[in-house]
Amino acid sequence: DYGSSALYRNTCQLITFTDCSDVEMDGFISTGRPNDPGYSGYGLAIYGGADVRTRNMNGITGWGFTGTNRINGWHVTDCVMNRVDVHDSAHNVFVDNCDLHDVGVVYGWGGGLIKITNCRVYNCSALSVRSDYGGTFFGSVVIDGIDVVNDGTVRYYVFDGQRYKPGASTDVYLPREIAIKNIRRHNNTVGNSAELQPFDIQVEPTAAGKVYAPREIVISDFESKAGNTFGWQMDFR
Repeated sequence: DYGSSALYRNTCQLITFTDCSDVEMDGFISTGRPNDPGYSGYGLAIYGGADVRTRNMNGITGWGFTGTNRINGWHVTDCVMNRVDVHDSAHNVFVDNCDLHDVGVVYGWGGGLIKITNCRVYNCSALSVRSDYGGTFFGSVVIDGIDVVNDGTVRYYVFDGQRYKPGASTDVYLPREIAIKNIRRHNNTVGNSAELQPFDIQVEPTAAGKVYAPREIVISDFESKAGNTFGWQMDFR
């Protein structure tokens, strides 16, 4: 998929998987694609995939290294990336032993299980919700074994439900179960507001519906830098 530039600056994606299953890719390294107007510039794009395994991918610059839709069973292992993004239909996404920079793991809507384990995250939440696909997730989220490096003095959220605030024309359901455990924050910046929080979720009416709270939330084993505070809150409006 090429744009009009002679240098292919507007390449939409370098590698595309479409309606595939049982695919494995190992050792994909690239600079991030630029975000020219009208083009998303992904390194890897998946439009319909089941049991896709991607290992040893490296791309932390540019728009976003991955951009996917309609995934069921995506295993992301041993990668260094700025974005693991499933826009719509994120079912059973497993991210393990990865370095995540700037954006992290993002979903629009889906179900099953999102599991993020043994990862290092740099200046981003481990998991965020997109607003442009509603945010409903019929399933569970497990975030376990995360080392956090956050350079700022503001609050850090492991699961950020506000950056891409859930909201659509219908009722929105957050994951039924959320488990966040074994989180360690390593950074040299200390500020009054630099507290470590498991999640940022606001349960409130949307334009034509409601955002429903999870059924169960389990939080355990948090370690923050000395001088930083720890917080936990859920807003209801």
